[in-house]
Amino acid sequence: MLATLIVTTLLETLGLGPRPMTCSFVTTGPGDAAIEVVLHPRPSLKDTPGRYRVEMVVNDSLKLPASAQPITTTKGRDIMVRGVDRRDVFYTIGVDEQGNAALNVLWTKPVASAPREVTRVGTCRNHKRYIDQWLTM
Repeated sequence: MLATLIVTTLLETLGLGPRPMTCSFVTTGPGDAAIEVVLHPRPSLKDTPGRYRVEMVVNDSLKLPASAQPITTTKGRDIMVRGVDRRDVFYTIGVDEQGNAALNVLWTKPVASAPREVTRVGTCRNHKRYIDQWLTM
């Protein structure tokens, strides 16, 4: 098992492995920019059934550790990926089997008097392999 983990990590690091899941979220109004999130699986010996390590890259600039897990409260085959940056900003993505996605960004440190929250809808590519993998383990 350790050898498989090492080979998988090496292949993905060299870019020879499967493509990462890429999610695009559209703008909600004038002045808003589109958001692109790339999810790179980062297998670890600390992974447990139902929770898998992922690296989340937001707009090619922000990299943060995240975890993927099945969403058990829905009837469909859905996953949730959640990451937190150093400023306590939570990035949560929900993806269904068709690749439909929702991104929620929550700033827990109040900007004015209350936490700020933004939700966007979008779609993901290269998602099927990861949904199958994360829901069957």
